[in-house]
Amino acid sequence: PASHIEQCKVPFTRRFSTSMTAAFQDAGYMMVTGLVSPKLLSHYKDLLEQVGRKSLPAVHSEVGPEAQPRRVKVFAVRGSGPAPPPGTVHAKLHALTLSMREVFFLADRYFRAQLAEGSEGQGPERIMDNDTDYVARASELASVMVHLNTAMPGSLFQNPHFDYPNTAARPFFVDVPLEDVTSEAQGPLELWPKTHTFAYTNFVAETEGLTRIKGHKRQYEHCYPQVNARIGGMSSALQFSRAGDAVVRDPSTWHRGTPNSSPKPRDMLTFIFHAKGSKARPAPKATLQATPKATPKAT
Repeated sequence: PASHIEQCKVPFTRRFSTSMTAAFQDAGYMMVTGLVSPKLLSHYKDLLEQVGRKSLPAVHSEVGPEAQPRRVKVFAVRGSGPAPPPGTVHAKLHALTLSMREVFFLADRYFRAQLAEGSEGQGPERIMDNDTDYVARASELASVMVHLNTAMPGSLFQNPHFDYPNTAARPFFVDVPLEDVTSEAQGPLELWPKTHTFAYTNFVAETEGLTRIKGHKRQYEHCYPQVNARIGGMSSALQFSRAGDAVVRDPSTWHRGTPNSSPKPRDMLTFIFHAKGSKARPAPKATLQATPKATPKAT
């Protein structure tokens, strides 16, 4: 990239504040510091090492758990699938994932704010309490699935990509690394702020190919030279974090996985909330001026 810029960070104060909403809408992401218990994440990591990452079901069944070289993508929670057998380590991992109440609180507040809920005590400023079942509340408005995304030692750059086009009904993503990510050697997530507003026709002419390619192919196999050239000229933000921090992002914000040259896997849980009954959105206004003269092909 042209340069790295400071991360958009917001401390978790047990509420989805107006400042959080503004930061998220402007940058297309925000890092919420101190969201999840580091002790809980450490326990999750220990259990994960017991059973092995590839023992969890693959997100992309046609290519298996290692959808990209040295990158594991498996289900921690399958939204429509059965829960693991009781008493197993997999069941403990499933339960630990659903015990991250703060993540479900943010999703609940986000979707209720989207519905412009205005009754007293129910708006986006509502403070998180210790008694409410936020998994149940969030599930009233959205389905949820959780991926485990692991950059194994030796993993390389992904292509800059989005997870969902900004003309589609977009889910709400929360990325939770399982431990500290404080060095470029650990393969931190890289984000390009404000790219959730891109008009794709202004920097790649073959937009249908770009938006319809399956996720794992868009991230690694299909490389659009003009996309890389345009994104490479923009400033990005590497997501360094401490255990318990989380990146809340619009899945239309361009990002990529970076190389993990450390000796340890970099594990991250990605919570994906799909609003029930959501619909496609209109294309955003143009944000880049030059239109490609030729249609580049994926290579």
